[in-house]
Amino acid sequence: MTTPPGHAPPPLPPAQQMRPEHFPTSIGRDGRVAWVVGFAAAIGFPGLAIIAASAAMLVLGILQQGKNPVARAVGRRAAVFGALSLLVTVFFFLMIFVIAPALIDAGVIADSSAWSAALMVPLAVWVVVAGPLTCVIMAIVALARPVTRERAQRVYADASR
Repeated sequence: MTTPPGHAPPPLPPAQQMRPEHFPTSIGRDGRVAWVVGFAAAIGFPGLAIIAASAAMLVLGILQQGKNPVARAVGRRAAVFGALSLLVTVFFFLMIFVIAPALIDAGVIADSSAWSAALMVPLAVWVVVAGPLTCVIMAIVALARPVTRERAQRVYADASR
């Protein structure tokens, strides 16, 4: 059921009166589509893979906010994960290409500083391996585990308060 543009969606019945048509049944209706775009991290190009997947999760997660309460809750989680992942990745690239060279040129840090390696190695592991792998795993989990009726009913109950 879609709502015409400019009209508010019909009010939800209380959680106890939910019928099967109130529960989302597909990845497009329950918000999991925001997690499924994590497969974009499988493109294989380090850095670009995590940026593409994170940005897609962020945008699609935000777009779920106009749907039913279940899609809103699932999409919000995907958007938060995408935003944090994107933030860490952008921070990594800023550190490597902007901040560290500027600090080295200014003489603030030595060119072979141990602190920069201690910061860069975990961030590089996130950008190259852990981030894309996490996005792909979350996409697989989203496809394998649909939102249960019990979970949907809890979300609807919280939304009706």
